[in-house]
Amino acid sequence: SSQVINNTVNKRNNYITLNKGSNHGIKEGMGVVTLNGVVGIIHSVSNKFSLVMSILNKKSSISVKLNKQNNSGSLKWKGFNYRKASLESIPNHVKINSNDTISTNGYSTIFPKGINIGIINTYKSNSETGHYDIMIDLFTDFNKLSSVYILKSIDALEQLNLEKSNKQKISKWWQQIEKWRTKKSLNFIN
Repeated sequence: SSQVINNTVNKRNNYITLNKGSNHGIKEGMGVVTLNGVVGIIHSVSNKFSLVMSILNKKSSISVKLNKQNNSGSLKWKGFNYRKASLESIPNHVKINSNDTISTNGYSTIFPKGINIGIINTYKSNSETGHYDIMIDLFTDFNKLSSVYILKSIDALEQLNLEKSNKQKISKWWQQIEKWRTKKSLNFIN
């Protein structure tokens, strides 16, 4: 574990300083958690210290899911209250209830599936967006952080390389199609 040596909860973009850095194997992009749930992502590292972008940061977006319904969305922090966050991109047709639990969905190389986040406090259907406006009560009390755990994904590099390679292949494939289409003066039918 690592000790929290500085922490903010009342700014627009909150960060946490930890007493471990690159000398301890810490790298940018690693996940940070407590036994209660997700804390944030390592933002920058020196030899002896690291800076965590807390989920209490306007720039933070964590890929999460509703545990009961299995629908995925994004956890965002709107500011003000360090015990609450918003869950975005859950369609209005999904049946949800207060006290439904939220956890990570495993769609990133940072956090594995199933790390706790919080529970639904309030929700309201939004006809303009087609998605719910959902407020989450976070399990982690960011004002009481003292020690955290840093996650290292042993398969992250392999996954990232595969996804990058696949994007390059698809890009080349579309370039070939475009060349062929232009040569043949063909249009695609939608």
